[in-house]
Amino acid sequence: MLQPVNDRRLVVYRYWVRDGELLGCAVHLYLLLGMLVQTVVGVLALIFLLAHQLDLAVPPLVFEIILGNIAPFCWSRYTGVYKVDAAGRPRAFVSHALLPGMTLSNSMGRKRFLKSVERIAEISRS
Repeated sequence: MLQPVNDRRLVVYRYWVRDGELLGCAVHLYLLLGMLVQTVVGVLALIFLLAHQLDLAVPPLVFEIILGNIAPFCWSRYTGVYKVDAAGRPRAFVSHALLPGMTLSNSMGRKRFLKSVERIAEISRS
């Protein structure tokens, strides 16, 4: 069942062309930013722990625990497979899990996807 995509901040990172259907795997931008912040805070906490600055290590550790437990649930509903247009933008939600036959080895990056779509368009024009 396809759900239309409104103005969600999705980042498509892998693409597939399957039976003439353009598909992409996407995550929410805020989830990526949260993971980046969590990594930076974790490194700071580790540095403070190794330097025996326990007073400075506690706030980053508490923040790390809170962010690590809450953030993934906020935006995980947007993570999944989407139908994409020829430019690679997500248009309709398809599934939270990869569909049968979709693997990392048969996926493609953005450049290769755009070349593939261009080749398909040339073939259909001929």
